[in-house]
Amino acid sequence: MTTTKKTDIHKWYLHTIAPKDKIIQKRVLDLDEWKSASNVHLYRSLSDEVCTKLLTYDAYHISNKDIFFPATDVQYNPIDIDLVIVPGRSFDTNCNRKGRGGGYYDRFLSLLSVCKRSYYIGLAYDSQVKEHMVSNAWDVPVDMVVTETTLYKRR
Repeated sequence: MTTTKKTDIHKWYLHTIAPKDKIIQKRVLDLDEWKSASNVHLYRSLSDEVCTKLLTYDAYHISNKDIFFPATDVQYNPIDIDLVIVPGRSFDTNCNRKGRGGGYYDRFLSLLSVCKRSYYIGLAYDSQVKEHMVSNAWDVPVDMVVTETTLYKRR
């Protein structure tokens, strides 16, 4: 009978991350904003979003950050957060963001900005970033978008 070691599970967990997703997450891990944050809010990635497994692993096992995940209702999220990692369907080069259309992150980020100025980082694939897109008054931009090849900062 073989036993599974905790390190084997960790290796398997990290091995399941797609190459582009690993590149994007490693770029985030190198950012001062990640390194200086004592707590982070991460999304649980869906199949069409940049995976957050490596960031979650780092926060739990290496950086010892307090980590939060989205609550079902926006109002139940903690509001004292240093860094928010945000998913998106598309972004533009000025860090405007479009999500799934329900407004969850727009409401959440708006709530956060009333209490504390957190830093917002969107994760995307190069193919999801456009030169410009029309945004609505309620759309909350992120401070930075990280892709596999480029870092875009809000101008």
